[in-house]
Amino acid sequence: MPEEMIPADKKLRKTTIILLIVFVLGLMLLSPFLNSRLAEWKQTAAGNPETAFRQFSSLFRWLLGITALLVSAASVYLIVIALRVLKADRYPPPGLKVIRDTRLRTGRPAKITAYVLMVNSVILIVLVSLIFFLFARMAERMRTPPETEVRPFSRTVPER
Repeated sequence: MPEEMIPADKKLRKTTIILLIVFVLGLMLLSPFLNSRLAEWKQTAAGNPETAFRQFSSLFRWLLGITALLVSAASVYLIVIALRVLKADRYPPPGLKVIRDTRLRTGRPAKITAYVLMVNSVILIVLVSLIFFLFARMAERMRTPPETEVRPFSRTVPER
């Protein structure tokens, strides 16, 4: 019994490649601007470290937030695809365009693929949320002055 193949959508493939090229070129064009901005902040840090820390912290939180949002959105999309696979009992589900020729899976292999997509998506969402929460919390703790910080796990050696 020959395996059925879902042919690649050439228009989607071209669009994907063009978007990747535009993204990489955008990063390359943005890099000199960011490097000059970071150099300015480095000079500011020599004179006023608190201001520089706030600037770096703000940039870091923005980048981390955007990354968390994009990864979470991609994970939700994969969960939607997994649900469509479970409903149709085939992978790729009907109407889904693919960028390369894909072997049609039905029955148990399709369900396994759907469950793997769901589990990986949930793990990604949990990890990204945890990383975002931990780094935001760490940035807040670094912002407080050391003398006001409460250290619950500090051990003191009793004097004799």
